[in-house]
Amino acid sequence: MTTNERLIAIGDIHGCYSHLTCLIDQIQPTEHDLLVFLGDYIDRGPDSRAVIDYCFSLKDRYPCVFIKGNHEEMLLASLEDEAYFNYWMQYGGDKTLESYGLPLKTSSVTQIPDEHIEFMAQCLDYYETDDFIFSHAQPNPEKSMDQQTAEELRWEHREIETLHCTTKPVIYGHTTQRNSQVRALSSGWGIDTYAHGGGWLTALVLPQGEVIQVNQFSEVKKSRVPSVQL
Repeated sequence: MTTNERLIAIGDIHGCYSHLTCLIDQIQPTEHDLLVFLGDYIDRGPDSRAVIDYCFSLKDRYPCVFIKGNHEEMLLASLEDEAYFNYWMQYGGDKTLESYGLPLKTSSVTQIPDEHIEFMAQCLDYYETDDFIFSHAQPNPEKSMDQQTAEELRWEHREIETLHCTTKPVIYGHTTQRNSQVRALSSGWGIDTYAHGGGWLTALVLPQGEVIQVNQFSEVKKSRVPSVQL
């Protein structure tokens, strides 16, 4: 990584399209950066379809990595399982269908554009560099990333101090920080800062440790996490 390159992790978006566009404007990414999205693009917020469309436009302009969240997993499971569809509806799936102009019934999932389904299906389980690990949920620190289960990568709510066995810091979402503060642990950073619930959407810029946050009113906050030791 050269001094001009940035790894930019973006926390759980949850259909908050206006937050996302404002955040990207603040980041001002270039072709030398890498945007790493930690999952949960959909559900709960009002504009899931717009968020996915915007992700398509971003990956056409900048290097991007898209990680799968548990909410994408719920949508994909609902394509074949009516019981899972009912479960998904309890966790914000109704807002996603509404964003596509679809009724709240099982058959509606098959009417979501194929390219959007394919996008979610192809999202990565995790992303690992020489210096950092990016995951939707905080993984099991005792297991290598290729040994993690889907439950560990997307569903479990860990916030533990134990450094991952690779000794790399982990940047994760999933566990909501309702105070909108980045959760700083000796093992890494949690950056799901409750965008859909009146909080902020967060980007963590590495290795600089810069935090950029925007809220529903397009207000901007900038701060730093403790120095990254590599």
